[in-house]
Amino acid sequence: MGRRWDADAASSSCKWAVSQYDGALCRYSYMLMGEPLQALRETRRVLRPGGRAAFSTWGEPQRNPWMTLSAGLMIERGLMEPFSSDGPGMFAMPDAETITPLLTEAGFGEVEVEQMELSWRFDGPDELWIFARELQGPIALARAARSPRRPLVAWPA
Repeated sequence: MGRRWDADAASSSCKWAVSQYDGALCRYSYMLMGEPLQALRETRRVLRPGGRAAFSTWGEPQRNPWMTLSAGLMIERGLMEPFSSDGPGMFAMPDAETITPLLTEAGFGEVEVEQMELSWRFDGPDELWIFARELQGPIALARAARSPRRPLVAWPA
């Protein structure tokens, strides 16, 4: 196995030498960076010729109800602000039409984008809510800021 570089560290510029690594792996980070093109360029810079990068992003919001359903409830109840579609965010790089030009401009050659289905299963709304409040940053922040006397969600019986 060759040398591997953690691309999460590539947000602007790094101190690693040019062409030092065989591969880069990044999970759910490039779309959250203020300058993903710069981060991808930096990733390319530290890879040897023929080096490969693999990363994951979330697809479009409508394909991710695990996030949008609970966030929609919070927004509907006035407990958090709607998401902005501008700038970085979990849905900023949802498809090949967004990702391929960035990778090409960053200097990567053969770009392959693959969509993968991911299913979340919950036993009921309470389990979904536990997942949402613990793992979804904006929802956790909104929950922490609320009045303890105001219930977040009233599930139908």
